[in-house]
Amino acid sequence: MSGFIFPELKYEEIKETRNSIQAFAKLLSAIGGQLIPHDKNWEEFSLKVYSRGLTTLPIPLVNGEIDKTFELKIDLVDHQLQVYGEEGIASVLLASEEVKDFASNINKLIKNQNIFINKEIFSEIREVKVYNKEIADKLFQVLKAVDLILKEFKGSTFAETSSVQFWPHHFDLAMLWFSGKVIPEQDLNNWDNSREQMNFGFSTGDGGISEPYFYVTSYPFPEEVFETELSNNAYWHKEGWKGAVLKYSEIAGKAGKSILLDFFNEVKNKVTLVIP
Repeated sequence: MSGFIFPELKYEEIKETRNSIQAFAKLLSAIGGQLIPHDKNWEEFSLKVYSRGLTTLPIPLVNGEIDKTFELKIDLVDHQLQVYGEEGIASVLLASEEVKDFASNINKLIKNQNIFINKEIFSEIREVKVYNKEIADKLFQVLKAVDLILKEFKGSTFAETSSVQFWPHHFDLAMLWFSGKVIPEQDLNNWDNSREQMNFGFSTGDGGISEPYFYVTSYPFPEEVFETELSNNAYWHKEGWKGAVLKYSEIAGKAGKSILLDFFNEVKNKVTLVIP
């Protein structure tokens, strides 16, 4: 992994294929989020990187039951949307018209269980028009590399962390880190708002930053840290959300593993030193 050279990613070139993958991923997230038992940090809505793409991991076919499961995958090697069940595997090419009907067929699989997926999610699949296999492969190679780097970072701390997970709605690959401290005057039963935490991740770009980037955010966020400097051309982000940003272009064409680990550790250390 230390020798992996991060390829160049230009936002305007990748965004349409990225949006198509995102539409498929949101469908999987919607199904998993309704059927997988609730997990802290809302992990039932996230996907995981596996050796060929993105997966829901096993989903109970009946809400609350564990005797029958299925699994949904986006195979970014053979470029297929797949459903794995006890009776075998069904798949369809992502770059085909049939993928629209396949999405509806997944809904038929669970319709008798009183589970209904938002129709808007299916409409996104039907509107997919652009899927470039070469761009999809490039995006997957980056996601796979970042996934392993985040897992190495996760394994270097004794603090509680979330899984490394892919969030379809923002096309983020990210991990939460918890300091172990609780936030005063917050309800301890409210997991999202009562734990001091940081979020480490990678985005392919959005309305705020229209190019791929790595980020670190914190809750609560100590604005005093803005007075410090960051290495490797990383910078503090202040508009819309507060945190640190390292643009992907800083590691494109490089074996960027050490730069990323340094970025994550540097920001974590600076923020935790400032928070009382």
